[in-house]
This record gives sequence, C-alpha cells and structure tokens, in this order.
Amino acid sequence: MARGRPWTALEERYVQVSENRTGSVYQKARFVQYTDEQFSERVTSSGDDSRGILGPVLRAEVGDTIHVTFLNRLEDITVSLFAPGLHYDRNSEGIQYNAGGEQPGAAVPPQGTYEYTWVVYDHAGPGVNDPDSVVRPYFSAVNEERDFHTGLFGPVVITRKGMADSSGAPKDVKSEIFLLVSTCTYARSRQTGTHARRHAGTDNRCACSRVSSRREPELVR
Repeated sequence: MARGRPWTALEERYVQVSENRTGSVYQKARFVQYTDEQFSERVTSSGDDSRGILGPVLRAEVGDTIHVTFLNRLEDITVSLFAPGLHYDRNSEGIQYNAGGEQPGAAVPPQGTYEYTWVVYDHAGPGVNDPDSVVRPYFSAVNEERDFHTGLFGPVVITRKGMADSSGAPKDVKSEIFLLVSTCTYARSRQTGTHARRHAGTDNRCACSRVSSRREPELVR
C-alpha cells in the first residue's frame, strides 16, 4: 500500500520480488563501532538513529593521534578507511596509487583487520574564522565512487585544542545532528551482486537496477 491505496503499475515495478527484481529491500554496508578488540559488542549512542547509514562519529582535538582498528566483515569486497585532511604515512592512507611498494591499508580483504593511525595537525582543525570544531569525512576508497554508493562513509569531528569535553565533543555545542544530503545510485553499489543473490535468487546485477530497461537506475535519497 502507498498513501492508503494499492501500488500503481509504475510503483509496483520498484517493490515487486521476482527472478529479475529484488523488491523494496536495499542492502547497504555501514561502518559500526565496537567496545572491544574482539568486535563482539557494538557501541550504541542516542544519535545512532538520526545518523541513518552514516558511520560512527570519530572525535579528536588538534594535536591528537587517532588509532582505528578496522575489521572488514563484508563477504566479498575489499574496503579501506581514508580520512582526507588528516596526516598519515603511506600504510595508513587508505587509498591506492601507483608509486611502487605495498600499501596494506589500501584494501582490507574480507575478514581481514588493519590498524590505521592518523595524526591531527593544525591544518586539519578549525581555522581562524571557524567555530571551535569542524567536520571532516572518512570513507572507503578502494573504489571511491562505488564505495560511496555502497554506504561506506562517516564523520570526523576535529576540535580546537582544549575545547573538547571528556567525551571528545566540543564544549561550545549543546546538541549535534550529523546530516549528509546526497543521492545514492544503487546500481553503482559494490554489493549489487550479493544483494541480487540474496533477494532475487540470481547473480544478475541488473536485477537490482534494471538499468537496461530504464533510463534511470533505482535511486535512494
């Protein structure tokens, strides 16, 4: 039902489940936070619901070092963590480029773990005319565009030195709402194949979008 009435023929195309369609279920990956190194207990907070699929909020003051122990629990894709604007050596950069040598943090395999180390220098924090905190992104950058459409992104809050409370939140902010306004094209997700096998019983990626039969793939806003 939609708005108290049956689906129209056009709407039905997006919600029906068949051999070539996955219906109204859309699979997204999401970064989540755990309390322990065994990744057995998830961290929950009052803001989890309001963030949607955004990953956990990472926090630091200028001058801090951020250590992230990362586990890839996705079944069939490699992922990474990349935080533009922060300082890192090549092993913790989280993005691949052709400069020779190994970059172990650029593609963490399924069930693999890696520890990223990021340093927060002055240039990553608030500027002279900024408030006492700024927000930067982190995301997977194995395939930067497709990783975004998969759902792998989150915020980093950088606070001026001495302006964060004991929890890491800015002292001058009473409440926080994290919002990313974007359009995700589901056909570009790196999980379309896995999603099709689970929900449509096929390996055909077009089952998730039917790109060949429509001018626009399915969009999630």
